[in-house]
Order: sequence, then structure tokens, then C-alpha cells
Amino acid sequence: PLYSSLSVGNLMDITTPASLELLRTVIPTYLCPSDSNRNPSQNTAAAIRIRNLPATPVPIGSSNYIAVSGASDINCFFGEREGMFFVNSNIRIRDLIDGTTNTWMVFERDTNLMPPRPGVAIEQHMGANWAGTSAPNCFDPNYDMYKVLGYVVPLYGEINGSPTRIDRREAASQHVGGIQVALADGSVRFVSENINLSLAQSLCRRKDGVVPGEW
Repeated sequence: PLYSSLSVGNLMDITTPASLELLRTVIPTYLCPSDSNRNPSQNTAAAIRIRNLPATPVPIGSSNYIAVSGASDINCFFGEREGMFFVNSNIRIRDLIDGTTNTWMVFERDTNLMPPRPGVAIEQHMGANWAGTSAPNCFDPNYDMYKVLGYVVPLYGEINGSPTRIDRREAASQHVGGIQVALADGSVRFVSENINLSLAQSLCRRKDGVVPGEW
């Protein structure tokens, strides 16, 4: 019923109360019980922009699960990505050259403000939104694309943060030692935050030809 009420694939006027109410619907399936967000209907960490008004972020419904776009930053990149999801993606099983069991499809990202640690400059996880907008501008100041797409890269995209930085765009959870990841075959695995970074990046790609072995 919610899907039928939404204008999926089209711009929505989130300045209207009716549209905004739909986008603030809480979908329990998309929330991790370990996340401490007390108001998931208005995810302020991942507020979206009203189109053409970049200084006006609007909180909408939270999610703890983010679509995997690959192993490189998504800023200023609107073409095909190496992962499962990107702007207007249409990936099929036959496109997963590395195999469905070796391709990450969705991973966690929490919304918690972390306690300060010595040497860590950034301590915020932005979580995700179950609905989102495309960002028409490079380096969008409100990280619109980061709220629906995730990736693994060194420094600011490592699982549960690097030793010196916990940033907004990483895979992260409040589970001890790692995150849950959904693979392209539909299975879910717990992945250690200490997984080799190069291996994790390879698993975010669908056709790099790397045989990961056990992980």
C-alpha cells in the first residue's frame, strides 16, 4: 500500500504534508534493533534536500540498510558503477560475473553519535533512508546520494570506522565486532570489522574477477 501511494521514480513534492507523511512512514523491517535512533520517522542525520533549496534539509524515514554501489566514492559519478546499485541501475543476475555469493548487495549503517575517542576527528554515522533523492550536483552539501548508496574505501569508508576516523558514509553497526551483509544470492552473513579492506572492496564489486576464497 505504501509503494502504491508513492510516486516511485518521479520527484515528490516533500513540501506538501501528505507526501512528507508518506516518506516519514516507519518500516520496522528496515530498522536494526541495535540502533538507538529514538525517532526513526525523522532521521535528522540523513535529512534530504528540497530540490533547488540545498540549505533546507528535511528529515524523512530512517533505514539501517544501504545499497552497495562499489568500492569507490560516488561523488560526481553518475554512470555505471562496479557494484550492484547506482543511479538508474538495472543489474541482473547474469551481470554478476563474480557470482551471487561473492557480491555484497546491502550492508548496515547505523545512526548513532559515537562517544569521543582520542585521535578521532569525526564521530557520526548518518544511517540511511528507505526513500531518497538523487543529487543533481557534484559534492552535494547534504550527501543525498550517500543516504541510499554505500561503499567501502580507505579512511572514511572502512567498516565501523578507521583507527582515526568514524565518518558518515561507512558501513557501520552497533553489533560487537562487525556488521550484517546481504549477499546477491539473498543470504545474510555477519562480517567482521577486521576483514581485510581489499577483500571487502572486492566483495563490493560484481565483476572484478577476484576469487575471494573463505571470508
